[in-house]
Amino acid sequence: MSSTAPSGRVTVVSWIIGLLLMGLLGLVGFVVYTRYVRPGEAAGAGASTDPRLDAFLGRADERLVVGDLDGAKEQYVKASGVSDRDPRVVLGLARVEILRAELGYWKWLSLDETDPERASAEQELSQAVKRAGEAIDHAVEKAPTDGGTTRLQVDRLRLEAMVICVLARTGKKEAADKTLAQLEARHRSHPLLEPLRRIVQSASRRAGPIDAGLEPASDASASASAAAGKARRDDENYEFDHEPLPPHGSPGELELPKSP
Repeated sequence: MSSTAPSGRVTVVSWIIGLLLMGLLGLVGFVVYTRYVRPGEAAGAGASTDPRLDAFLGRADERLVVGDLDGAKEQYVKASGVSDRDPRVVLGLARVEILRAELGYWKWLSLDETDPERASAEQELSQAVKRAGEAIDHAVEKAPTDGGTTRLQVDRLRLEAMVICVLARTGKKEAADKTLAQLEARHRSHPLLEPLRRIVQSASRRAGPIDAGLEPASDASASASAAAGKARRDDENYEFDHEPLPPHGSPGELELPKSP
């Protein structure tokens, strides 16, 4: 019994040491997994490896390059059916709405101020800017850590600047001041603030909308006076508008051409 007792105690101690080592290895493995492996899985949880996603996104980008916004949006929507949290999808949808709003601004700007379609173009632009803002908010919510969201925020500033210009040029000073104040509250040091402030102040000094295509008052009156003077001279002296002037000198006097 004395010879077997020590070996039994050694066996028990060996088992205890082995269990401790196994527990320690398990703990180390868990720490390594949570620190290095799991973050990578979480980052890729919103992305899909479905080949259909890449196909939809590729076709969407092709349509976007050629300016087919409706076709690009259709492909991005199909891609969202595969993975609605993929950053490429939400950023692409926001990009479509931003470009649509910018095209609306250039359409409004190209119309003459007396064009009856300009009011409807302004309304369409306002709705397009609103949709673009909602798409940007959705993209930031779905992909907050993606670097592309920074570009979207810059695009939002550009759209807001366009809206302020439109409001100022159409005489809506109160709305322009309000929008400019909101922009300044969020970005007090933005370089666009001072130019936009000058645009709004310049618009406030006008009595009304810009009279595109009309002559200034002085030029118009001068033109009218000149035209009236010409009409009086023609009416008083001549029966026809283009009758030549009579030669100077007395009647019957022959007037020889002067030598050069």
